[in-house]
Amino acid sequence: MPSTTTALFGGAAPAVADGRIRPVVGATLPFDTAAEAAGRLRSHRARGKTVLTVP
Repeated sequence: MPSTTTALFGGAAPAVADGRIRPVVGATLPFDTAAEAAGRLRSHRARGKTVLTVP
């Protein structure tokens, strides 16, 4: 019997891979501002995913 997680999200990876599901990126920030990014997430001001870039 598949786990609950697999049952709920098992089809997500193929849907992302073929473009049926696209993540919403709300902010892209440099890695050195990770504390700021975490603060945005904690304050519930973030919309979409927050992506940290690594130089």
